[in-house]
Amino acid sequence: MRKIPFEIDFLDKAIGGYPIGKVILFYGRAGSGKTHFAVYHPIFQLLKYRPAILSNPRQNKLVIISADKSVDYDRIEQLAEIHNVDINTLWEVLHIIEVNTWKELYQAVRHDLVDLVKNQNQQIHMIAVDPLTNLYRRVLLKTEGKQMLPTAKRLQGELEEMFAVIFAISHKFDGIITMTSWQRNGDVEAKVGDWYKEIYGGISVQHYVDVAVKLTILSRRPKIVKCEIVKNRLGEEGIIGKIKITKEGIKVMSNES
Repeated sequence: MRKIPFEIDFLDKAIGGYPIGKVILFYGRAGSGKTHFAVYHPIFQLLKYRPAILSNPRQNKLVIISADKSVDYDRIEQLAEIHNVDINTLWEVLHIIEVNTWKELYQAVRHDLVDLVKNQNQQIHMIAVDPLTNLYRRVLLKTEGKQMLPTAKRLQGELEEMFAVIFAISHKFDGIITMTSWQRNGDVEAKVGDWYKEIYGGISVQHYVDVAVKLTILSRRPKIVKCEIVKNRLGEEGIIGKIKITKEGIKVMSNES
């Protein structure tokens, strides 16, 4: 199977599911569901459509690079119980790399991830980087004066290196690759075609991402999120739908085009 279904009608229709060997990015404000789409949901969709993963947890791995403690381990256990997945086996399958600084993130992508992919004794079915550009933003916010320009250029170069590594891996990868990014604060409201202006990283993001989905919170209780496909090399752009995030995970509400 070249795609793993979202089981969310408007996303499956527009994208065809989580694409195999392609890079899909979810971005939005804090609490907009980025980690649900990029980490929690694909974990259990993969286990549903590739059940053999759990039969040999030492050989099959789902790799998550968690920046700034973005991944909630209690949430994973809650969802495992809901999906009737043995949590001990799942923890054997998951390979979570926690990073807290930009330097650690760079190391995790440029070296740790590459080593994992090269390991002939393991098959990796998922790579998730959550989030990719938050630590980039943090370094920039702490930089002032004459150091701003050289720091920004260095960060941009290192970000492009990480994108290039992930993009290179994607061409020979039989799994899902997801990334998340925080949306910039302020009045930037990009349209389809220049969506990358809404996140940190510049136009390099545009070059390396196959699909980008913007997430906008419409309501917090219940949590309702608007999803807009702002880039799609695999199908139609501009598709909009709404989902609800509950304790059971992502639920479809309605869609509009």
